[in-house]
Amino acid sequence: MGGGASKPTQLDIIIENELDKTLCYMDLKKKDVVPFWKLYKKIDLDDSGSIDIDEIFLTHNIQITEFAQRCFMSLDADGNHKASFSEFLIGLWNYCSADALFLHKMAFDMADEDGGGKLTTQEVQALLFLIYGKGPSKKSQKEMYKKVRSTMKLLDTNQSGTVTFQEWEENSRHIQSLFRPSLELQKQLQKAYMGTSYWKKATKHRVK
Repeated sequence: MGGGASKPTQLDIIIENELDKTLCYMDLKKKDVVPFWKLYKKIDLDDSGSIDIDEIFLTHNIQITEFAQRCFMSLDADGNHKASFSEFLIGLWNYCSADALFLHKMAFDMADEDGGGKLTTQEVQALLFLIYGKGPSKKSQKEMYKKVRSTMKLLDTNQSGTVTFQEWEENSRHIQSLFRPSLELQKQLQKAYMGTSYWKKATKHRVK
């Protein structure tokens, strides 16, 4: 008697129900996803099907900062601070294979809290406080407010009182310190998950 069809694995079911179209868009096949699945299962020790987002960092001794958490809010589609395998794969792939322009846009979108497409002084201030911290002393706070004013002066080239993404990108060379945390986090995650050489290839493939 011939054997019947093999029973679909947990990963097969997830791909069919949640990731089929996404993998086509990402140009990934099941064999490309399997290594990520193995990494995910090392974190999801209780086989619950979800992991705490903080564990993505803690598992590899990556410091959990407010900035890091904000970067990965896109993982948490339903707001429960947990990531399914689909959320883990998509979030990690998008972040670790991103080029500089994507990271610049991500920082802009993070600051653009109202989604208006322009940054107010208050939104630039909030981003600077997120990255550098407000500081407990009056002196450090005074320095931060001074930095906010100088940053706005560099970015708001038409003196409209707001910063468009075009202004943000055109003047990015003057504000590299704003992008450094996202670049450093990207390097840490790349090293921890799949390795730097893997992500270099993935980034080249993504921008084709």
